[in-house]
Amino acid sequence: MLITGRTSRLNHKWSFDECVRFFKKVGFDGIEFCFEDYYFNVRPDYAERFFARHARELCDELGMVIGSVGNHMDYVYDDDNFELIKKTIPVMQEYGTDILITATPDLKHFHKYHRREEYTERFEKRLKELLELASGYGVKIAIEPEVHNLITTTKDFLNLCEKMGYDNLVCNFDVGHAFLTDEDMFESIKLLGNKIVHAHVEGMNRGEHTHLLPGDGDMDLPAVIRAMKDVGFNGAMALDIYIYEYDEYAEESVRRLREML
Repeated sequence: MLITGRTSRLNHKWSFDECVRFFKKVGFDGIEFCFEDYYFNVRPDYAERFFARHARELCDELGMVIGSVGNHMDYVYDDDNFELIKKTIPVMQEYGTDILITATPDLKHFHKYHRREEYTERFEKRLKELLELASGYGVKIAIEPEVHNLITTTKDFLNLCEKMGYDNLVCNFDVGHAFLTDEDMFESIKLLGNKIVHAHVEGMNRGEHTHLLPGDGDMDLPAVIRAMKDVGFNGAMALDIYIYEYDEYAEESVRRLREML
């Protein structure tokens, strides 16, 4: 497995190049290239081929990988971002990864304005369009089940896979989210199997959605990593901590994850 850093956690402080060089310095194997910045604004220039080539060349120079490209912002009712994701798909080869992570927005906000049935129908229609386009470029669309989102649990995700019927619909498995939302996350890992193509890792307390340092909290992260290995996962795990200054705790987090691996 590879340990990667999420660029969105530091791009309010440094340029992209500085972020990548920092990740190399503290021991990461590569990056999750995030289209959103620290303040959850999306950078449209990231979908341009010149930027993708630059990112790939810099990572190659440093011996780093781009484990995934992530756009975790709404595309169901945000038409501009939907078009941006479609524009990104043909550029994925330039980034050197076939994994494009997307999300489903927080229902705590959207239920105020749209009926759940309407939202679900619109989400599935747009997701199908993305999957159709991505299949022509050999790109996988990885959805991250998350607390309070339309796709909350592993069961929600697997039901969506069955309904959509696309082999390139895969999972970005956030271990802490599964710990919070699934009855038995180890059974979830078995059920997902090779659908897990990318992971977010952190510590988590039971019943509290707070991303802690790896190994902190109630979740047995070493056991979770072993379970993912057992189903054949050997991809990138992106460090996903929020309540700390990412740069201050990155090196310690990498050290802990190396010990677990």
